Amino acid sequence: MISPSVTITGWLSGTPLSVVLLDIDDFKRLNDSCGHEAGDQALVQVAAVARRTLRPQDVLARIGGEEFVVLLPETALKPALAAMSRLQTMLVASPFTYRGRKLPLTFSAGIALREAGEPLESLLMRADKALYRAKRAGKNRTCAAA
Repeated sequence: MISPSVTITGWLSGTPLSVVLLDIDDFKRLNDSCGHEAGDQALVQVAAVARRTLRPQDVLARIGGEEFVVLLPETALKPALAAMSRLQTMLVASPFTYRGRKLPLTFSAGIALREAGEPLESLLMRADKALYRAKRAGKNRTCAAA
């Protein structure tokens, strides 16, 4: 888990950084209907597709439950939105099957572009608010922080 007390400095200073909070849609329903093993495999699927889709310099980390954080260094908001759109497309195009059963797997995401001198805690909070807007707007979408 990324500690909110961490500051983003050094090589990231002066370059754009987009932070994404990504949450697997209807994960509880998947766990309840198919079991926790299916949920675990869904997490593996999302991580594998993300690793194939994201750039080598991007950072993907699970931060709890069905939620991931993605750090997109040297990436402004518009390219970050495009990256998440590609990832959503690739995830849907990579069928998730569990015990011979094809199951839908999508995610919602919130993106925030780091403002000059902004602490990580504030950046994550803005991404989290955008994530909840994406969930309320119907899931399987990405929203940018205001």
